Amino acid sequence: YKAGVVNLTVGQETLGSDNGVRAFQTPLATGHKFQGFADKFLVTPANGVVDTYFKVAGKAGPVALSAIFHQFDADFGGGSYGDELNLVANYKMNDNYSLLFKYAAYSGDSAAAGAFAVDVDKVWFMFSANY
Repeated sequence: YKAGVVNLTVGQETLGSDNGVRAFQTPLATGHKFQGFADKFLVTPANGVVDTYFKVAGKAGPVALSAIFHQFDADFGGGSYGDELNLVANYKMNDNYSLLFKYAAYSGDSAAAGAFAVDVDKVWFMFSANY
């Protein structure tokens, strides 16, 4: 949905499970782009994952901004893995140079098993030169 200079997106992606035995895998895909920047789901857990997300994006002058909230749940057996907030600011200085800031804050559900219960914060600063 577009409201003036702000874009709103709501979506859900499911990587299913075979009754908790094995989950759908995407070995050549990038989970980073689609399932949160904290990279908790680069390998789909055996119970699968349902990613429900909300995104707000727009511009503040020359800076493109976005905020994405993810809620991660198991596809099989119910339960929550946790949630994640991603923030992005991209400043295109000119046709050749740009600056990018990304932040990921994953908050694991205390009932989640193993690595999915562990909180993670990550920050990226990037300078790009294109010729």
